[in-house]
Amino acid sequence: MSTASILGQFEANKAAAGIPNRVNTDKDTFLKLLVAQLTHQDPLNPVEDKEFIAQLAQFTQVEELQNIRAAMEGLQAAMSVQQISNAASLMGLLVLAQGDNVYLGVDADGRSQAHSMDPSDPTQSNWLRMYFRPQQDIAEGVLNIIATDEQGRPTGKMIFSQKLESNAYKAGQDYELRWHGRDFAGQVMPPGTYIFSFVAEDSAGRRVMVDSFSTGQVHGVETSPDGNHKLNLHDGRTVNYLDIRQLYLPPTGGGGGGNNPGNEPGEPGNNPGNNPGNNPGNEPGNGE
Repeated sequence: MSTASILGQFEANKAAAGIPNRVNTDKDTFLKLLVAQLTHQDPLNPVEDKEFIAQLAQFTQVEELQNIRAAMEGLQAAMSVQQISNAASLMGLLVLAQGDNVYLGVDADGRSQAHSMDPSDPTQSNWLRMYFRPQQDIAEGVLNIIATDEQGRPTGKMIFSQKLESNAYKAGQDYELRWHGRDFAGQVMPPGTYIFSFVAEDSAGRRVMVDSFSTGQVHGVETSPDGNHKLNLHDGRTVNYLDIRQLYLPPTGGGGGGNNPGNEPGEPGNNPGNNPGNNPGNEPGNGE
């Protein structure tokens, strides 16, 4: 029996046993097998030149792939360090990032921040702002506010709903709406995180997708193995570093006291229909 047959049977046994074949992944093992084949080849039936060249070419490809992999791992590590440094430089700034939640804080007396909001005056700076961008023109739509549990997960309980102004929101434009921190009955909601979502359709009655954005002040950075580090906000929420859309300097004086510094980063775009306030119970059944 030739050595080539023995080597072939050895590889077959490995495959049958479910052992990974390292010839394609380990250049040292590959080289040892190649040397063993040349050393023990049958002198009456030596390896053909073209076969030898093909094996060397395969070895070169394996080595190049491993070098590329090592270089990519080094680049990824360097980028991760750079991202952490960049994320840390955002400490204290207000960020606008992809998200669907707002935080209702407390006032100077330790009560829900909603106590200091006049539900009849949406121009007050301490109303909670919700930012969004429709992917198509919105003909009709509804904004829904949903309660969350202690972990910030939506409970499915809708506490407030507001019909959007007809034909006022265009595709690709940035808008904001404000909420006074009260439910359908006008009762003040407790401090915590709330989810906002949109149910909208175009003039043909087709569903319109709406991108939503959250805002908050950065108080910490949480690293992640995949490089998408998380920014810890002042109120306990988190946003992904790669989801940041805009940065702002915090307003002087804090913005409402208590646990709600800088809840209003500014005006990111157009602002029609900026009054979801005095309309408790308006179309609560149109949400999802």
